[in-house]
Amino acid sequence: MRHWHHSTAARAKISKARARRDMFQRPRSRTKEYSAWASMKQRCLNPRVRCFRWYGGLGVRVCKRWRDSYDAFLRDMGRAPAGMTLDRYPDPSGDYEPGNVRWATWEQQRMNRRRKAKAASAFKRPLNRVQPGASPRDPPRDGSRDKAGTP
Repeated sequence: MRHWHHSTAARAKISKARARRDMFQRPRSRTKEYSAWASMKQRCLNPRVRCFRWYGGLGVRVCKRWRDSYDAFLRDMGRAPAGMTLDRYPDPSGDYEPGNVRWATWEQQRMNRRRKAKAASAFKRPLNRVQPGASPRDPPRDGSRDKAGTP
């Protein structure tokens, strides 16, 4: 079996054509917008991604139009201004869709976080229960003592 190789002149011609094409157009995968779009999809669609539980796991979705087309996402969002990242606003619990996503600074995103419910501490002090009919100053009936060691 014979292997076909490009001649040196043909390789140089192909290389020049590629360089000319790439000089004016940056590959999509290296743009800030493409990276934001791909990360958004991963957070919402891929259960193997570490932060999926806070996005896709909570029911946050990407609209079909954006999920299927980077070009549609870019048309709707435009280029990202310097120092800005993708943010769901005005509804931080809403889906990634036109009207609920903006380019925002880190400070804006910090102010737009979902509120977390405070978890109950596992190290709560036991309540000092007062026996019915007893004064809070009476010693407990179970024989225990307070911190000072007096009954």
